[in-house]
Amino acid sequence: MKYSHIGIPTTISKPGEKYLEDLDIYCTDHESNPYGIQWMRYGKNCSLPGIVQEAAHIAFEVENLEKALEGKEILIHPNSPSEGVMVAFILEDGTPVVLLEYKGGYAELNRPVQAVGSQTGERNRDAAEPGRGSEWTILSKHGEA
Repeated sequence: MKYSHIGIPTTISKPGEKYLEDLDIYCTDHESNPYGIQWMRYGKNCSLPGIVQEAAHIAFEVENLEKALEGKEILIHPNSPSEGVMVAFILEDGTPVVLLEYKGGYAELNRPVQAVGSQTGERNRDAAEPGRGSEWTILSKHGEA
């Protein structure tokens, strides 16, 4: 497991934030911050779980997302916000944790995507497979609908 970034909710607009219409989220790019901070500002129509909107999350890259999710409480089911990355949110001791799996490894991607809301409308509208794009499926335990 390798540290990726921290996502911090805010109500204040931040320089360089991008609006993700499908999720009603404004977020900054953690890669442009020297400490890996991703600022998250959630709109009133955001449908992500309340704990994701209210608490900071920490994100880690994992080798095998499916294995890393075994026995974990899943907040947001695995999905692919962008080609080459799978993302899921779990709840660990009451705190949201993001797990990311990069196909081909982290170093092979030019600009890996942020964990939350990293997709743009152009990227996810073409996603034809279930679980891709902005389809956020909320589950209570791994494998349960």
